[in-house]
Amino acid sequence: MSWQEELWQVLTTDYHLEPRLLEQYDTVYRLYTANGIYAIKEVKYPKEEFAYIFAATEHLRANGFSHINYMLLNVEGTPCFTLGEKKYFIAPWLPGRQLDYTVQSDVVAAATTLGKLHGASTGFTPPYFKGRVKWGELIENFKTKLTQMESWQTRFTGTAFSREYAKALPEMMALGREVLTRLTPVYGDFNRAEEQWSGFCHHDYAPHNIVLSPEGVGQVIDFDYCISDTAVHDLASLMCRIMKKNEFREDLSLLAWQEYQKERLLPKGAKEVTVAFLLFPQEFWQCGFTYFVEQNRPETKMEKRLQGVLETAAAKEKAVRNLAKWI
Repeated sequence: MSWQEELWQVLTTDYHLEPRLLEQYDTVYRLYTANGIYAIKEVKYPKEEFAYIFAATEHLRANGFSHINYMLLNVEGTPCFTLGEKKYFIAPWLPGRQLDYTVQSDVVAAATTLGKLHGASTGFTPPYFKGRVKWGELIENFKTKLTQMESWQTRFTGTAFSREYAKALPEMMALGREVLTRLTPVYGDFNRAEEQWSGFCHHDYAPHNIVLSPEGVGQVIDFDYCISDTAVHDLASLMCRIMKKNEFREDLSLLAWQEYQKERLLPKGAKEVTVAFLLFPQEFWQCGFTYFVEQNRPETKMEKRLQGVLETAAAKEKAVRNLAKWI
């Protein structure tokens, strides 16, 4: 029996679906059935970690945020099935289009949808999985990255990447230390307030994971990376993505900040923590980590990637400092 024949049997027997057609679509399969259109995606996490993701999406649905690719339960009441040596889940295929962060109405939709999602995540008590619970870790996370960047000096060679990284390192380290100085006085109280909120972050709130329905409703997909952490983690990521798409103008990022807080008002200290997220040289650190630690990218590709980060660093910093005056 072929893989698809086995799949058809599972869908018919365990999900009471009538499959018609299966198409590969990026990292998922699009399944057409007599019952509707669905997505089938491989589960690449251990059982305990997958339980966290499933619990998070179910918590949103229970609190009224249903515009997500929730997992269908099979006849045994479980959210996944085994085919060969792999596990998969099935979710409704959400119709619509990807958002464009250069369009004001799409920025409003993204920020509003994120605020609603975080509001619905309130009171989440997850099945414990260490790598998914991040409360109170931000300062140590930044300190670790600064230590790593400093340590990579011992790995500098004569390559173009090493020369450019070494040249920019002192300025990036200074920026990282400034972030810690800004963050330290406010982070403890802010984190405690957010931990009492007890929600979670999507943690990959990119345009391709927000689908605007034909009716104009924001729908969120792919909760693979969700974590228990401050909502600012998602909001700052959204604001950063918006700035990048708009040549580091800050007006639409400011709009996202304002529209988000119409849905969920952030506690005291949110401004400082958001600015810290935006100001920290994350892309510079990530370049170094990929090059010096992972060592799994071609040299020319890494040189080009670093060049892009350095060319936009000054514009990004200026935009963030301007934004900090208004939020």
